[in-house]
Amino acid sequence: MRLNFITEKLELYYKQYCEQGSENTFNGFTDFFFDKLNKLPLCKQLLEEIAKKHEIKEEDFEIRQGKCIYEFLIDILNKGEEYYVAYCYKYYYFLRKQKERGYNAGETYYDDVKWTEKGVKEEGDKVTLFKTDFIRPIVNYLTGNLSSESVILYQLQKYKERVERFKSIRYSSNLCELSLQRDMALFLYDQHLDYWKEVDTCDGRIDFMIGGNSKVYGTILECNNKPYIVEVKYLDKKEKLSSIDDAKGQLRIYMEQVPSYGCLLIYTNDETDYELSDWSDNQITVISVYIGDKTPSRRHYRPAKG
Repeated sequence: MRLNFITEKLELYYKQYCEQGSENTFNGFTDFFFDKLNKLPLCKQLLEEIAKKHEIKEEDFEIRQGKCIYEFLIDILNKGEEYYVAYCYKYYYFLRKQKERGYNAGETYYDDVKWTEKGVKEEGDKVTLFKTDFIRPIVNYLTGNLSSESVILYQLQKYKERVERFKSIRYSSNLCELSLQRDMALFLYDQHLDYWKEVDTCDGRIDFMIGGNSKVYGTILECNNKPYIVEVKYLDKKEKLSSIDDAKGQLRIYMEQVPSYGCLLIYTNDETDYELSDWSDNQITVISVYIGDKTPSRRHYRPAKG
């Protein structure tokens, strides 16, 4: 899914939502709006991540009900924009659940979000302020945090699913990193992602450089936006796990030369899960792609021990 397509969809959904002026259908169209957000996988992922990052519980909403509005609002805002977005996102689902259970079922969401009233009683003002002060910050957060890097990582995860689900690559004794790279290159091409393959540097060749407005002058790479550097590794059962550290070390060298994000893509016929271990860190994402013969139901993943 291309980045510009997602951001255009976001703005279209918000515009359509703002055009709905009826108070009687307000809750329903608010629900429709959030349901549409969740159908954009990257948006859902970003919102779930921010919700998980900030521990806001239902009890927090219940405790604050009936208290002075601005006392807790100032407290929320003082924790930063990201916290406010997480609070609004979780608060919406709290209100939705409450109404589905029959609590305050006849009230609109903006009746509960008291800080969007601005001290006036006009319904139209309440509706407008709810859309601009409660919903719009969520949209702004998504458009501000959706980047070419997040789209690339999403596509790499889809590639993993494609290989594992449909067995588009079958393990054989003739497999090599070159043939695996070719399969990935075909996938990236089909997804309309710009990439450079086997980019020369003074310390070796980068397997894939995806995204980023990059130009190559000899061995110097100048990037306006950070690209994703992907190093491909084929790990046979007989190989030692130390070879992963070697591959990560090489990837870090490339990342020092080229300001970038790094991904180590491991093809393996082993059932070891490298993603759920300490192999990932803040700088490098590790994705393992299983190419063995076992079906998903017959695999028994084991965390990698470094």
